[in-house]
Amino acid sequence: SIYKSKISSKNDSYSSIFKLNESQLPNTIYDISFYLNLLDESKSYPNINPNILLNKHRTIKLEDRLIILLWMMKNCEEFAYKRDTFHYSVFYFDLFLFLSKEEIKKKDLKLIGITCISLSAKLEEVQIPKLIEYSKSIDPKCTDINIIVSMEQKICSALKWKLIPITIETWLNWYTCQWDLYLDSSPEITNQLLDYISEEDIIYNRRSEERRVGKECR
Repeated sequence: SIYKSKISSKNDSYSSIFKLNESQLPNTIYDISFYLNLLDESKSYPNINPNILLNKHRTIKLEDRLIILLWMMKNCEEFAYKRDTFHYSVFYFDLFLFLSKEEIKKKDLKLIGITCISLSAKLEEVQIPKLIEYSKSIDPKCTDINIIVSMEQKICSALKWKLIPITIETWLNWYTCQWDLYLDSSPEITNQLLDYISEEDIIYNRRSEERRVGKECR
């Protein structure tokens, strides 16, 4: 297909840069094609700058966004959610504010935040709480789950149901796997790193012991 030929041509160019041939590329999903797919998928979403993002919502400041993101992180921790769940929810949050045609009020940020967590949990988590638990996160006295359902519909419509974005967590996993593949293919590098780490541990422990002895002498 046209797409496959496009990937193949890109693979050739990358292979020449890294002086690799096709047989030397990692035989896993974390290869050059996968990397190019990540790039293509990333480009399908708008590049959001938080400073510009909040210009269209006059009642919201950059500090308000930071407070809500920390609040969302705390909620994800309390529900024992995965990191991907949090990263997805942050992406939904920012993208919804970016795409919303209506001005978002500061008082609605918690509702939007917890709804984004609810959406991402449905994709990433095995067990999720009832909506009433989410509504209590907004306000312990709140028992109206319809506000979350209504906000879910708004967010999904604004995002056009594209709910599996490429996040910083995706890239981190890819680079980590590349590092592991590199070490697997280079045992001598692995041994050198282990020796270096061991030496650093010895130096650190020696200095810690010297500081401890120094304090006792005082």
